[in-house]
Amino acid sequence: MSLGFENFIWFIGIVEDIEDPLKLGRARVRIINIHNKSKSLVPKEKLPWALIMNSALSASYKKIGISPVGIDVDTTVIGFFLDGTECNQPVIMGTIVGTDLQDSSKNDTPPESRGIDEVKKNQIGPEPKSSYNSKYPFNRVLRTKAGHVIEIDDTPDHERIHIFHAKGSYIEINKEGDTVYKSEGQGYQIYNKNNEVFLKGNLNIKAEGTITINSDGNMNIQSGGNIDMSASGEINIKGSKINLN
Repeated sequence: MSLGFENFIWFIGIVEDIEDPLKLGRARVRIINIHNKSKSLVPKEKLPWALIMNSALSASYKKIGISPVGIDVDTTVIGFFLDGTECNQPVIMGTIVGTDLQDSSKNDTPPESRGIDEVKKNQIGPEPKSSYNSKYPFNRVLRTKAGHVIEIDDTPDHERIHIFHAKGSYIEINKEGDTVYKSEGQGYQIYNKNNEVFLKGNLNIKAEGTITINSDGNMNIQSGGNIDMSASGEINIKGSKINLN
Protein backbone atom coordinates (compact mmCIF):
# COMPACT_ATOMS: atom_id res chain seq x y z
CA MET A 1 0.00 0.00 0.00
CA SER A 2 0.98 3.65 -0.29
CA LEU A 3 0.86 4.79 3.33
CA GLY A 4 -1.45 7.76 3.79
CA PHE A 5 -2.83 7.72 0.23
CA GLU A 6 -4.92 4.58 -0.01
CA ASN A 7 -6.40 1.71 1.98
CA PHE A 8 -6.80 3.75 5.18
CA ILE A 9 -8.63 1.51 7.64
CA TRP A 10 -9.84 2.79 11.01
CA PHE A 11 -11.16 0.70 13.90
CA ILE A 12 -12.86 0.61 17.30
CA GLY A 13 -11.87 -2.01 19.84
CA ILE A 14 -11.62 -3.01 23.49
CA VAL A 15 -8.28 -3.17 25.31
CA GLU A 16 -7.43 -6.58 26.81
CA ASP A 17 -3.77 -6.24 27.81
CA ILE A 18 -1.56 -3.30 28.85
CA GLU A 19 1.47 -5.20 30.16
CA ASP A 20 3.73 -4.18 27.26
CA PRO A 21 7.07 -6.07 27.53
CA LEU A 22 8.81 -3.19 25.73
CA LYS A 23 7.22 -0.61 28.08
CA LEU A 24 6.24 1.65 25.19
CA GLY A 25 2.65 2.09 26.37
CA ARG A 26 1.35 -0.38 23.78
CA ALA A 27 -1.90 -2.27 24.31
CA ARG A 28 -3.49 -5.40 22.92
CA VAL A 29 -6.90 -4.58 21.46
CA ARG A 30 -9.71 -6.89 20.38
CA ILE A 31 -10.87 -4.99 17.32
CA ILE A 32 -14.51 -5.10 16.27
CA ASN A 33 -15.06 -6.94 12.95
CA ILE A 34 -11.38 -7.92 12.80
CA HIS A 35 -10.83 -10.27 15.74
CA ASN A 36 -13.25 -13.01 16.76
CA LYS A 37 -15.27 -12.18 19.90
CA SER A 38 -14.44 -15.60 21.33
CA LYS A 39 -11.40 -15.40 23.59
CA SER A 40 -10.99 -19.15 23.32
CA LEU A 41 -10.68 -18.96 19.53
CA VAL A 42 -8.51 -15.82 19.60
CA PRO A 43 -6.83 -15.47 23.04
CA LYS A 44 -5.43 -12.07 23.97
CA GLU A 45 -1.87 -13.41 23.49
CA LYS A 46 -2.65 -13.66 19.75
CA LEU A 47 -3.77 -10.04 19.47
CA PRO A 48 -1.19 -7.64 17.97
CA TRP A 49 0.34 -4.89 20.10
CA ALA A 50 -1.14 -1.49 19.16
CA LEU A 51 1.11 1.57 19.23
CA ILE A 52 -0.09 4.72 21.00
CA MET A 53 -0.39 8.00 19.10
CA ASN A 54 0.89 10.55 21.59
CA SER A 55 -0.20 14.19 21.77
CA ALA A 56 1.65 16.81 19.72
CA LEU A 57 2.51 18.36 23.11
CA SER A 58 4.88 15.44 23.71
CA ALA A 59 8.28 15.08 22.00
CA SER A 60 8.17 11.27 22.41
CA TYR A 61 11.90 11.29 21.60
CA LYS A 62 15.15 10.80 23.56
CA LYS A 63 13.29 10.24 26.86
CA ILE A 64 11.51 13.60 26.51
CA GLY A 65 7.75 13.99 26.62
CA ILE A 66 4.64 12.50 28.22
CA SER A 67 4.62 8.79 29.03
CA PRO A 68 2.04 7.07 26.76
CA VAL A 69 0.31 5.23 29.61
CA GLY A 70 -3.15 5.72 31.06
CA ILE A 71 -5.24 3.34 28.97
CA ASP A 72 -6.67 0.52 31.09
CA VAL A 73 -8.02 -2.96 30.40
CA ASP A 74 -11.61 -2.73 29.02
CA THR A 75 -11.02 0.81 27.70
CA THR A 76 -12.76 1.49 24.36
CA VAL A 77 -10.26 2.88 21.84
CA ILE A 78 -10.29 4.18 18.29
CA GLY A 79 -7.42 3.99 15.83
CA PHE A 80 -6.18 2.94 12.41
CA PHE A 81 -3.92 0.35 10.78
CA LEU A 82 -0.47 1.34 9.55
CA ASP A 83 -0.58 -1.54 7.09
CA GLY A 84 -4.04 -0.78 5.72
CA THR A 85 -6.07 -3.83 4.74
CA GLU A 86 -3.45 -6.19 6.23
CA CYS A 87 -4.78 -5.10 9.66
CA ASN A 88 -1.72 -6.29 11.59
CA GLN A 89 -0.17 -3.00 12.77
CA PRO A 90 -2.80 -1.05 14.76
CA VAL A 91 -2.26 2.45 16.15
CA ILE A 92 -4.47 3.83 18.93
CA MET A 93 -5.45 7.46 18.33
CA GLY A 94 -7.58 7.92 21.42
CA THR A 95 -10.15 6.58 23.86
CA ILE A 96 -13.96 6.76 23.81
CA VAL A 97 -15.90 7.64 26.95
CA GLY A 98 -18.87 5.42 27.67
CA THR A 99 -22.07 5.76 29.70
CA ASP A 100 -25.29 3.97 30.60
CA LEU A 101 -28.24 6.23 29.82
CA GLN A 102 -30.32 4.38 32.42
CA ASP A 103 -27.71 4.55 35.19
CA SER A 104 -25.73 7.81 35.58
CA SER A 105 -23.34 6.15 38.04
CA LYS A 106 -21.89 4.21 35.10
CA ASN A 107 -20.71 7.37 33.32
CA ASP A 108 -16.98 6.93 32.57
CA THR A 109 -16.20 10.67 32.85
CA PRO A 110 -14.51 11.62 36.19
CA PRO A 111 -17.32 12.74 38.53
CA GLU A 112 -15.51 15.94 39.56
CA SER A 113 -15.81 17.17 35.96
CA ARG A 114 -19.59 16.56 36.06
CA GLY A 115 -20.27 18.60 39.21
CA ILE A 116 -20.02 15.64 41.61
CA ASP A 117 -17.31 15.91 44.27
CA GLU A 118 -16.21 12.41 45.29
CA VAL A 119 -12.96 13.56 46.92
CA LYS A 120 -13.23 12.75 50.62
CA LYS A 121 -11.39 14.97 53.11
CA ASN A 122 -11.13 14.71 56.89
CA GLN A 123 -11.05 18.30 58.16
CA ILE A 124 -8.84 19.01 61.19
CA GLY A 125 -7.88 22.16 63.09
CA PRO A 126 -8.40 25.38 61.12
CA GLU A 127 -8.64 23.53 57.78
CA PRO A 128 -11.31 25.25 55.65
CA LYS A 129 -14.04 23.44 53.79
CA SER A 130 -13.20 22.55 50.18
CA SER A 131 -13.95 25.34 47.71
CA TYR A 132 -15.27 22.84 45.14
CA ASN A 133 -18.29 24.25 43.31
CA SER A 134 -17.75 22.98 39.76
CA LYS A 135 -20.18 23.10 36.89
CA TYR A 136 -19.98 21.04 33.71
CA PRO A 137 -18.14 21.53 31.31
CA PHE A 138 -15.62 23.87 32.99
CA ASN A 139 -13.58 21.49 35.18
CA ARG A 140 -10.67 19.67 33.52
CA VAL A 141 -9.96 16.61 35.64
CA LEU A 142 -7.27 13.92 35.74
CA ARG A 143 -8.31 11.00 37.96
CA THR A 144 -6.10 7.91 38.28
CA LYS A 145 -6.91 4.32 39.11
CA ALA A 146 -5.42 4.72 42.62
CA GLY A 147 -7.69 7.70 43.34
CA HIS A 148 -5.30 10.61 42.81
CA VAL A 149 -7.08 13.67 41.37
CA ILE A 150 -5.86 16.81 39.61
CA GLU A 151 -8.40 19.53 38.82
CA ILE A 152 -7.99 22.73 36.81
CA ASP A 153 -11.38 24.34 37.25
CA ASP A 154 -12.60 27.29 35.16
CA THR A 155 -16.14 27.33 36.56
CA PRO A 156 -17.16 31.03 36.43
CA ASP A 157 -16.67 32.71 39.83
CA HIS A 158 -15.42 29.40 41.32
CA GLU A 159 -12.07 29.01 39.56
CA ARG A 160 -9.63 26.77 41.41
CA ILE A 161 -6.65 24.41 41.16
CA HIS A 162 -6.63 21.20 43.19
CA ILE A 163 -4.03 18.42 43.51
CA PHE A 164 -5.21 15.54 45.70
CA HIS A 165 -3.40 12.38 46.83
CA ALA A 166 -5.45 9.25 47.49
CA LYS A 167 -4.24 9.21 51.12
CA GLY A 168 -5.84 12.61 51.72
CA SER A 169 -2.92 15.00 51.28
CA TYR A 170 -3.64 17.91 48.94
CA ILE A 171 -2.99 21.43 47.69
CA GLU A 172 -6.01 23.58 46.85
CA ILE A 173 -6.10 27.15 45.53
CA ASN A 174 -9.51 28.84 45.46
CA LYS A 175 -10.86 31.70 43.33
CA GLU A 176 -9.41 34.31 45.72
CA GLY A 177 -5.94 32.75 45.52
CA ASP A 178 -6.22 31.38 49.09
CA THR A 179 -4.05 28.27 49.32
CA VAL A 180 -4.40 25.21 51.55
CA TYR A 181 -1.50 22.76 51.97
CA LYS A 182 -2.30 19.56 53.86
CA SER A 183 -0.25 16.44 54.49
CA GLU A 184 -1.90 13.37 56.02
CA GLY A 185 1.60 12.06 56.72
CA GLN A 186 4.84 13.71 57.75
CA GLY A 187 5.96 16.85 55.95
CA TYR A 188 9.43 17.95 54.87
CA GLN A 189 10.72 21.16 53.30
CA ILE A 190 14.40 20.98 52.34
CA TYR A 191 16.39 23.98 51.07
CA ASN A 192 20.04 23.69 50.05
CA LYS A 193 20.48 27.47 50.19
CA ASN A 194 18.87 30.42 51.94
CA ASN A 195 15.14 30.56 52.52
CA GLU A 196 13.06 33.67 53.14
CA VAL A 197 9.46 33.77 54.33
CA PHE A 198 7.47 37.02 54.11
CA LEU A 199 3.94 37.63 55.35
CA LYS A 200 2.03 40.85 54.90
CA GLY A 201 -0.45 39.79 57.57
CA ASN A 202 -0.36 37.80 60.80
CA LEU A 203 1.34 34.44 61.43
CA ASN A 204 -0.12 31.84 63.79
CA ILE A 205 1.70 28.61 64.62
CA LYS A 206 -0.07 25.98 66.71
CA ALA A 207 0.93 22.41 67.51
CA GLU A 208 -0.71 19.73 69.64
CA GLY A 209 2.78 18.43 70.40
CA THR A 210 6.17 19.99 71.11
CA ILE A 211 7.63 22.83 69.02
CA THR A 212 11.42 22.76 68.71
CA ILE A 213 13.57 25.40 66.97
CA ASN A 214 17.27 24.64 66.49
CA SER A 215 20.05 26.67 64.89
CA ASP A 216 23.69 25.64 64.43
CA GLY A 217 24.52 29.35 64.11
CA ASN A 218 23.19 32.46 65.84
CA MET A 219 19.49 33.05 66.38
CA ASN A 220 17.96 36.52 66.31
CA ILE A 221 14.43 37.37 67.45
CA GLN A 222 13.28 40.94 66.89
CA SER A 223 9.97 42.72 67.17
CA GLY A 224 8.89 46.24 66.16
CA GLY A 225 6.33 46.05 68.97
CA ASN A 226 5.99 44.13 72.22
CA ILE A 227 7.10 40.56 72.93
CA ASP A 228 4.88 38.64 75.34
CA MET A 229 5.81 35.20 76.73
CA SER A 230 3.57 33.05 78.90
CA ALA A 231 3.51 29.42 79.98
CA SER A 232 1.26 27.25 82.12
CA GLY A 233 4.44 25.66 83.47
CA GLU A 234 7.98 26.88 84.08
CA ILE A 235 10.00 29.15 81.81
CA ASN A 236 13.68 28.20 81.78
CA ILE A 237 16.45 30.32 80.24
CA LYS A 238 19.97 28.89 80.11
CA GLY A 239 23.16 30.22 78.55
CA SER A 240 26.90 30.54 79.23
CA LYS A 241 26.23 34.26 79.74
CA ILE A 242 22.94 36.11 79.97
CA ASN A 243 22.75 39.87 79.25
CA LEU A 244 19.61 41.80 80.17
CA ASN A 245 19.28 45.43 79.03
